[in-house]
Amino acid sequence: VLPFTDGHDLSGDKWWRKSSQLREVYLSDPEIGQISRKPVLIMALPVIGRDNQFTGTISAGIGLEQLRDSIRSK
Repeated sequence: VLPFTDGHDLSGDKWWRKSSQLREVYLSDPEIGQISRKPVLIMALPVIGRDNQFTGTISAGIGLEQLRDSIRSK
């Protein structure tokens, strides 16, 4: 888990825009994470308010190196 600091704006990222448009869980293409600076997949669940408007996401970066190592160890 990496710390997320207030004021860090991810709304310009492709996964954020896709999540806000699709209104369903979105799994990104591999990319370099803004926080980790390592290859990741981003899983994002859009948060929809009572007024049916997109208000943000609940999201997690899945480190590709850790995923690879986990698969190899099986």
